[in-house]
Amino acid sequence: MDVDSGAAVNNVVDHLEEDDSADCVSSEASPIKGAGEPSAVLPDLLESPKSLAALKKNLEALTLSNKSLSYLENLSVPVKRRLDAMRNICREEIKIEESFYKELRALEEKYLDDYNSLYDRRRSIVTGDLEPTDEQSKWELSSWPEPKIE
Repeated sequence: MDVDSGAAVNNVVDHLEEDDSADCVSSEASPIKGAGEPSAVLPDLLESPKSLAALKKNLEALTLSNKSLSYLENLSVPVKRRLDAMRNICREEIKIEESFYKELRALEEKYLDDYNSLYDRRRSIVTGDLEPTDEQSKWELSSWPEPKIE
C-alpha cells in the first residue's frame, strides 16, 4: 500500500465514521456472512465502532511507516553517505564505551578487597562485635586531608 492509497482509505474511514444515518450497533449478534467473500465481510466489519477505530489506527501506522521508508529512499547520495558515516561513528563509540566499562569493572574488582575490609570493620563496630580503641575513637575535623583539585 502506498502513501496515497493509505490516505484514501483514511478518508473513506473518516467518511464512514461521520455518517450518522447508519446504525453502527446491531441489536442482535449476527455471524459474519460470506466469510470467504471480502465484499460481504467488509460491511459487517465496519458496523463496529471499535473495528473502525482499529482499522483507522492500523492504516495510519502503515501510512507513517511508508512515509519514513520513502523518506530514506529519497535522500540524496551525499546525505545517505553522511548517515552511514554517522552510524559508523556510533559503532566506534559503542566499542569505546565497551572498553571503558571493562576497564572500570577491572578497577572496581582491584579495590573490592580494600572496600570489603572497611565494610567488615564497620559492621563489627555497629553490631558491637568490635569495640574501638581510644586511638580509633579520636575524631578531629582537622585530621581530614584537604581535597586536592587538579
